[in-house]
Amino acid sequence: MNDENGHAVASNAGTTLPNGATAACPQCTKPMRRIEGQKSYFCSCTGYADGCRSTLEDKNGKPVPKSSKPAASSQSAGAFL
Repeated sequence: MNDENGHAVASNAGTTLPNGATAACPQCTKPMRRIEGQKSYFCSCTGYADGCRSTLEDKNGKPVPKSSKPAASSQSAGAFL
């Protein structure tokens, strides 16, 4: 977002969904914002300065809960007999 002089300005308005609604943080209900990370976009809470560390994945511009990674299979101690 730019101001009237064309300078970049930080926006805490939150992530706007296609239907015009703003995504709320699932932990503190403050607006989420879309951030470009090193590998992909993600959504982060605007309440970071207040201690909220909530993040959501960004799927096609929409914030979604993080997908859990599959647990590594563990072998029993007697597997190598």
